[in-house]
Amino acid sequence: GASAGIGFAIPVDTVRRVVNQIIRHGRMPRPSLGAQIADDQILRSLSARLEQRLEGVLVISVAEGSPAQRAGIRGTERKGDGSVVLGD
Repeated sequence: GASAGIGFAIPVDTVRRVVNQIIRHGRMPRPSLGAQIADDQILRSLSARLEQRLEGVLVISVAEGSPAQRAGIRGTERKGDGSVVLGD
């Protein structure tokens, strides 16, 4: 058959936790920081335009009430004069 005699065991504690979440919420909620991160290509493009080395990740936006917002992480903003303030 298609099986090559390989089996996978899921620890009972994991099964119990997941089943309880599915019963309680109808699904298994996935953890999230609540921050949208820019693609590396965007960061490189900005770095070239600014003629400045930018390292790490660029935070585009932060979801309201998310762990990222509670931690004080800020998303990128466009000011009224058209200037851009890069996020954390």
